[in-house]
Amino acid sequence: MLFRSAAWCSPACRDKHAALHGLTCRFVRPLLRALRERHAGFVGGPEAYEPVEWTEGINLLTLLSSLCLRAQHLGLEGASTQTAVRSSLYTDILAMVSNLGLWPPGTRHQQLLGLWSACFAAVLPDSWMPPADELAQLVNAQTCNVFSLWLPDYSSYGSALEPWAALLNHSCIPNLARVQASAAAGEGYDHMGGGGEGYDHMCFYATRDIARGEALHFSYLSSDTGFEERSQSAAEHYCFQCVCARCSAARSRRGSISSPSVGAASRKACTWTPGTTQPCSTTLSSAGS
Repeated sequence: MLFRSAAWCSPACRDKHAALHGLTCRFVRPLLRALRERHAGFVGGPEAYEPVEWTEGINLLTLLSSLCLRAQHLGLEGASTQTAVRSSLYTDILAMVSNLGLWPPGTRHQQLLGLWSACFAAVLPDSWMPPADELAQLVNAQTCNVFSLWLPDYSSYGSALEPWAALLNHSCIPNLARVQASAAAGEGYDHMGGGGEGYDHMCFYATRDIARGEALHFSYLSSDTGFEERSQSAAEHYCFQCVCARCSAARSRRGSISSPSVGAASRKACTWTPGTTQPCSTTLSSAGS
């Protein structure tokens, strides 16, 4: 796997990001080599785990960027001293809502955590390896907050992680649409459909008028699917039960009585406040609230 191109929103953004990008690229080949060496044991061991998929490999590289950012943030030996993209970025990532402890025993994320840890330990300087609980927090925060980047044919070509954007919640009747756009062509498509190539920017657009203080939502799922399929996807991939008006109405029609929602949908919110300097004002509450 080689990086053939990278895109930035401006020259200033590119220059600010150069130190982290260069630091991360230094470890890409060794990390993928370590993954290849350990993969046979992962697949052929007593548990006979499934092979690592493309999107899982992409998430491994995103995690590498987070660990390089950590080294930069802490000023560890061998890390660039150039100012990070923003000084609080690593602490923002570490503070993201995590699905840690919510995955049922034996799930894929628990399987991969041991493999990822072994690969990083083989490649990174000893002082760069975070404590086991911090690495687990990073892995689990990333799994429920990373944005996969897709082409119109549903093939994945990368991922993006931005703590502010991760505060956007899910709803099956969203007031935002996620759009991947081509900066060069000025074109875009909704990440659940549409056509084109070369989409290097991710944007969110309002689908209707949004009141001041109203929570912002986009759909994590394909919103044209039925209630049962959406419920299963939310539980399996995001560890929460959707309680939007659409799902609540469907659940009520079925006469089901469910426990309070637990997971990302109940523990974070992003609301729009006109005139603020940050993309959103945020509120965090305890699980199940």
